[in-house]
Amino acid sequence: MPDHPNTIQHDASHPTIETIRAFARGRLDGNSLQWIESHISTCSVCCTVLESVPDDTLAELLRSVPIEKPNLRLVAGYEIKEELGRGGLGIV
Repeated sequence: MPDHPNTIQHDASHPTIETIRAFARGRLDGNSLQWIESHISTCSVCCTVLESVPDDTLAELLRSVPIEKPNLRLVAGYEIKEELGRGGLGIV
């Protein structure tokens, strides 16, 4: 096992560090994406490398923006008791 996450010993059974970084930043598609998802779910070494990948600038900026809770009393005809969840397409 490597001493540092960025010193992974590359062989055919592991993705390269560059591929792991691309995966972390959402830059893979198709077969590459499916293969690395499957691999990382079972490989603790590559999972550690993935956890050490720093955010890119856009992700850092998005995480730094405060999220304001909406006024839940604005929906006419309904009584909203609590927010169940939120995501990219809205609030439930």
